[in-house]
Amino acid sequence: MYTLFTTISSTIVAMLVLTLILMPDIVIGLSVTLSLIVIELGILGYMDFWGLYLNDLSLFGITLFIGLSVDSTAHILHAFMSSKKSNLDDRMRDALGKVGMPIVQGFLSSAVGMAALSFLPSYAYLVLYKTGMMLLIFSLVNSLTIIPVLLSLISRNKKIENKKKEEKDVKIPSNQI
Repeated sequence: MYTLFTTISSTIVAMLVLTLILMPDIVIGLSVTLSLIVIELGILGYMDFWGLYLNDLSLFGITLFIGLSVDSTAHILHAFMSSKKSNLDDRMRDALGKVGMPIVQGFLSSAVGMAALSFLPSYAYLVLYKTGMMLLIFSLVNSLTIIPVLLSLISRNKKIENKKKEEKDVKIPSNQI
């Protein structure tokens, strides 16, 4: 259990640092990290349903495929943040329109590439296939559904806070006092 927590936590910290270096926006960095934690917890939760045990091989598979889960999340976040649209819904549509289909295509190509592992008789290949597929599925669902909703909520809250701040800063003309 100690190995699980140290491996996953060090991987998450390394991905946070790397994300902040490559895309120096704190919202993107924290969102990618939160997404990675959600994906990891989802995999650990569903391992029992697919007959996997928490051992060194499954931990290796989870750690090996973490990079695939970060890619799609980072692409959707970057497309949202760099969109030139002013309306939040338009920004999300723009981001999903730009990178939604490439994310799905990346998922399909990775899934087809890993499908060969499912036909091999070795337990090691089966564990790698199952952990990889779970990670790809959770990453796809997270990138195309959960992250857009969270970004819209966060951005709406920021917009409401800015509007309230502007209303407080409005000065009353001296002839109305």
